[in-house]
Amino acid sequence: MKRIVITGVLYKWQGAAAWYFLSTTKEQGEELRSETKKRVGWGSKRVKVTIGETVFNTSLFPTKDGPYLLPVKATVRKQENLHEGSSVTAECILM
Repeated sequence: MKRIVITGVLYKWQGAAAWYFLSTTKEQGEELRSETKKRVGWGSKRVKVTIGETVFNTSLFPTKDGPYLLPVKATVRKQENLHEGSSVTAECILM
């Protein structure tokens, strides 16, 4: 299984919905684009994610400029006491 570690600052999407994300690096995004595992809607990649003690399933979503976005749900943020601006390390395993 392919493993990717995303380390960064949690940020809130500046749009109509209150989504929170971590971003991969551009290099990680390029690597993910070349991955041959099954893709789902919009070119996203299904992943099993571990942040702290919390494990959850979601998808990484591609951007036009290179990185992929990892959505971090409210339940995960609450369990791990994460807020906008928190430093986060997420271990992702492509499914």
